[in-house]
Amino acid sequence: MENIDKTIIHDDRAYEEKITQRNWMRLILGFFARLKSYLKQAYCRRLARRRGATIGKTSIIPYALAKNANANLIVGEHCCISTSNIDLRAKVVIGDYVAISNTTQILRVSHDIDSPTFDAVFYDLEIDDYAWLVGCLILPRVTRIGLGAVCGCGSVVTHNVSPMSVVGGNPAKELRLRKCVHYAYSTEDLNSGDFLRYCRCLKAKWRGKFK
Repeated sequence: MENIDKTIIHDDRAYEEKITQRNWMRLILGFFARLKSYLKQAYCRRLARRRGATIGKTSIIPYALAKNANANLIVGEHCCISTSNIDLRAKVVIGDYVAISNTTQILRVSHDIDSPTFDAVFYDLEIDDYAWLVGCLILPRVTRIGLGAVCGCGSVVTHNVSPMSVVGGNPAKELRLRKCVHYAYSTEDLNSGDFLRYCRCLKAKWRGKFK
C-alpha cells in the first residue's frame, strides 16, 4: 500500500447533476430545509472555534462536541462528524471528507499499568482524508487511521489502520482493501450540511435558464 495516490481530486459533478436536474419547486423546498440546518451547524462551528478548535467552514460537528471543544480538535473541510464522544485531552486531527457516525467513540488517554502511580498516558490521533468511522471504538494507542480507511460497525480498533483498509471485529482486523474513496460524494450531505454547494448549484441553474 505504499504507492497509494494521496493527491486525490474531489469531483462534484455527480452532486451538481443530481441537484440541477430537480424541478424548481423541489429546489426551493430543499433550499429552506438546508438553510435551517446550515444556521444550526454554523453556530456549532463558531462555538467550537471560540473554544480554540480549528473547524473547516464546510464541516459539520454536533453541539455537544462544540461546547466541549478545545485547541486539541482540528477538523478539515467537508467532514460530517456526528459523534460527541471524542476525548480531547490529546490532539485529534481530522482530514478532509471524513465521516464519523454518532455511535463512534474515540479515546485518547490511558494509564501505565506498570507504574506505581498509575501515570496517565496521552496519545495524539490523526485521521486521514476520506476515512469512515462507523459505530466503532478507537482505543488510545491508535495514533493513525490512514487515507480512505474504514472502521466498521462494532469494531474495537487497537492498532493503527493502514490506508484503504477495511477493518472490523474485536480486536479489529483487516477484512479487505477498499477499491476507491468517495471522491464523487458530498460528505456533508449526510447531515443536510451541503447548503453552500446547494446554493452554487441553484445559482448555476438560474444563470443557465437565461442563457
